[in-house]
Amino acid sequence: MSSITDVDSSAGESDSDCSIGLSLGADSTAQIDPSMARHYAAINVHAYVPMKLDFRADNFSKWKACFEALCGTFELLRHIDGTAPPDPLTPAWIQEDCCVRSWIYSTISDAVHDYVMEADPTARKLWAGITARFQANQAPRAIFLSQAFMTLTQGDLSVESYGQEMKKVADRLRDVGRPVDDSTMVLNLLRGANPRFSTT
Repeated sequence: MSSITDVDSSAGESDSDCSIGLSLGADSTAQIDPSMARHYAAINVHAYVPMKLDFRADNFSKWKACFEALCGTFELLRHIDGTAPPDPLTPAWIQEDCCVRSWIYSTISDAVHDYVMEADPTARKLWAGITARFQANQAPRAIFLSQAFMTLTQGDLSVESYGQEMKKVADRLRDVGRPVDDSTMVLNLLRGANPRFSTT
């Protein structure tokens, strides 16, 4: 899915298409800066978020970090971080929200899209729904991941690949509220290292 096409199609929507369920209120005459619309439309989203969020990929941490950095770069974090929108809503704010929604849609898989899709969404609702889904059932997931972390061994992996695998499990533990400190990471890395490194 082309990122520019995705963003362009969203930015090119009329106010009525992109603000379904959002009331402009008394400020409906506010003007939208056309140069900003073109700026958003030209952004290559996948240069900032190079992965697709997917249930099977277990890449929520990376996707979240990249997406937050993207929104922060263009001063749009307020659309996903729970900051209250202006009251009344302005055309400029609605345009920004449509932009962020299109970025979300272009960086998630069809399965995730189907799960979070709802009528009249805002970027914040989409963000909250995705976060809740990927952080659900934290207690049982923490038990499972802790077991995986403590039993991970190097086997035939290179030292680099072994370290990467352990870092991935540690990242997943952090996502469910069980962060791993550096000393535990080092000790666990040594515990599971291939015996051929025992004298190193």
